[in-house]
This record gives sequence, C-alpha cells and structure tokens, in this order.
Amino acid sequence: MAMFELPNDPATQLAFDFFYRFARLEYALKASGFVKGRPDAAPNWGRFVVKHADAYKVTGAAAELMTEPPLAQVVIEGTNDMAWKPVDLSKCRSELAMVVRLLKTMRNNLFHGGKKGPEGWSQPLRMTQLLNCGVVVIEELVILGDLKADYELPG
Repeated sequence: MAMFELPNDPATQLAFDFFYRFARLEYALKASGFVKGRPDAAPNWGRFVVKHADAYKVTGAAAELMTEPPLAQVVIEGTNDMAWKPVDLSKCRSELAMVVRLLKTMRNNLFHGGKKGPEGWSQPLRMTQLLNCGVVVIEELVILGDLKADYELPG
C-alpha cells in the first residue's frame, strides 16, 4: 500500500507538464552549450539571457506572467517560519532576465514551496493561470534559442 497517492486532477497534471517542459528546456540549454561547467553541470541561464536578450520580445503569456508574477517563498528573518514575498527583479537587466527569473521561481515554488494557502494549491485558478503562462513561455524560449532539436524527445 502506497503512503502517498498522486492526485489525478487537472492542476496536478498541469504542474507535471510544466515540470517536464522546464526540465527538457534545462537539458536543451546544457546540450546546446549553455552549461556552467566543471564541477557544476547546471544550465547557464545567465549566458542564455545575455545571448538572446536583444532578440527577445514579450508575448501575451510573458506579459501576463510579469503583470501577475508568482511570489517567492522565503524564511522570515530570525525564525523558522516561512512567508511569501514578491520576486526581486531589481537586478534583472532585460525583460528576458525577468521572465527567466519568474519561470525559475515557479519551478522552485512547485518543487520546494508550500502548497497550502492562497499562494498555493488552495487557489487552483491562480495556479492554473501561472502554469499555463509558464508552459507557453517555455515553448517560446525553445524557439528563441533554437533549442527544438534537444528539447524534443527523439521518436
């Protein structure tokens, strides 16, 4: 008997779709040379942003993501309690940098963040809106970076 049974609802399926696409995009970045290098084989989002920032055009999904961005989960200073705060975009030097930062925040929130309360699964319409925008933006970044060959699975 499993201790945890995966919910089979549209929001959960959409979250998995976002995760899958995000993971494929990170793989495609690395396969295309956007890799940090030894010993860390992480994707180099910074180099991707620098290379494509001038060519990037904000679309409807990206604009929606920027207008109504996800919040970031943080630890309240001096406590072990967590809270949600706006994502700090002040160091982003381009719209592409902002969009990438928001996508990475969404990924982090889904993977590490709390799922209860108004910022999480308790607000499925908001979660669905963010995830749908994220999926569209990921697909747009694949096209922007000409990453389709490494993003799509063979077959």
